[in-house]
Amino acid sequence: MKTREGARAARDIVIRHLARPPWLRGVGITLDDKGGYAVQVNVQSITPEILAIVPNHIHIRPPTHPSGPLDESYPVVVRAVGDIVMR
Repeated sequence: MKTREGARAARDIVIRHLARPPWLRGVGITLDDKGGYAVQVNVQSITPEILAIVPNHIHIRPPTHPSGPLDESYPVVVRAVGDIVMR
């Protein structure tokens, strides 16, 4: 069963995987179209290069079984948010 804690763990994996490229605007947790948890990657604009770097899913060990198999998969969605500027 997918949980918020599992989604946080998946988000942390995505953050480590991506590091801090200039096009990254943020990484968070959202709900997918089925109402389940997903990792959301906010980018300046969506390009083929970004889609090649950002994974489609992250597989984790459930937080309730940290030594168990990698059996939870969280989708990763990419969202273009443009430039973020201070007002």
